[in-house]
Parts: sequence; C-alpha cells; structure tokens
Amino acid sequence: MKSIGSCVAAILLLVDVSQAQVHIGLSGGVNFSGADQSSFYYSRAFSTTGYDIGGILDCPITEHLSFLIEPTYVEKGTYAQPISFRGNVSKLSFDLSYFQMPVLLKFSAGKDLKPYLLLGPSLGINLSSNVGAEISGPWFGQLEVMASAGNMVRDVECSIEFGGGLSYQVDEILTLFAEARYARAINNTLKQGRLSVSVTNEMVEAGLPNNAVYRNKGFIVMAGFTLPL
Repeated sequence: MKSIGSCVAAILLLVDVSQAQVHIGLSGGVNFSGADQSSFYYSRAFSTTGYDIGGILDCPITEHLSFLIEPTYVEKGTYAQPISFRGNVSKLSFDLSYFQMPVLLKFSAGKDLKPYLLLGPSLGINLSSNVGAEISGPWFGQLEVMASAGNMVRDVECSIEFGGGLSYQVDEILTLFAEARYARAINNTLKQGRLSVSVTNEMVEAGLPNNAVYRNKGFIVMAGFTLPL
C-alpha cells in the first residue's frame, strides 16, 4: 500500500512538471571583468567593462525551482599600468571574448513579482584573445601595438556563477527580469606559448613564465525578457 502511494505521488509530480511552461528569451548586460593573476603583468590588474548578450532557456522542475541554460557572448579582460618595457612606460591590456554556456539552478518565490537566486557551473569557449600595449619613448613618441594571444590562452574555461534577481510577469506571455551575478573561473586561463609583436620594424617575442596564473572573474549586471515556448 505504501509503495502504491509512492507511485501515485511520483506520477502526480511528473504530471505537474510536464504541465509547467518552458520559457525562452533574450538578455543583455554589462560585465565588470577582473582577474586573479600572478607573473603575468607583474603589477596590479585593473578591471575593464565589457558586454554580454545571449539567449535563455528556462526549464521548470517544480513550481519554485527551475534550471537555466544561457548561451551567451561575453567580453572579458584587464589592464595594467605602468609596466617597464625596454625602458619605456607602457600600458598593457588583455582582451578576451567567450561563448559562455551557464547551466544554473534557479530558486524563485512569489507570484507575479518574483525574487530569485541563481547558482551553477558555466563552460566558456574562447573566441578571441589579444594583448595590446601603449608604449611611449623619446624616439617614437606614443605607439600602440596589438597581437593575438591565442597561443597562450586555453580553449576552454570552467567557472562558477551565483547571484540573484527579480522578475515581473507583465501578462500571460511577457516576463521581464533584472539580475546581478558573480562569476569566477576555476582553471587557469593561460598555457605555455609565445606571441610575436612588430615594434618599430623590429620583431619582439614574448612568453610566459611557468608559474604564470590568470583566472577571470567578474560582476555581471543584466536584464531581459522571456516568453512561453
């Protein structure tokens, strides 16, 4: 009798989940990007501001619990200054872009106006990696150079994201939301490699020390909308 009751409860739960509405939508926002680094700049890493834009798939599990899949384009990076480069003071920047795929658990409360919490892993695929330098000197004035750093950046980045937000169901179709979350990479962004830069018609090669560490982190503020599928 007890097993029959358990089976009935499980069936009712499945029916409830199957009747729950899956939502899709779009989001966009700003990423205040930073990094934990050592032996990369040999100086403090300052944060930069990038953009993120992507889609949303909100799949309910229960009335107040769902999971989000959010394929997103994200810009990251940092810069440091001053840095000594062949006797000249320069600014060095590290600009990255990723195709990010967060898979987050979402716990919400309320009816039309719902506060919610988010937590989960995120997988990032590196799309571009560039190092730029602003160099000043008595012989060539102010000079800006840019080089691809793809040989020194790992293709995949794993991170953890957590945060919260507020959604408002405008009507039976449209739901608006705004949220903030913190993301932190688990693995080292860097790998052993070299880059070549042309400076005043002279090729300069640079590499990384074996102990170089660079882990992206950032505070993301975003807003968007969802619609029932």
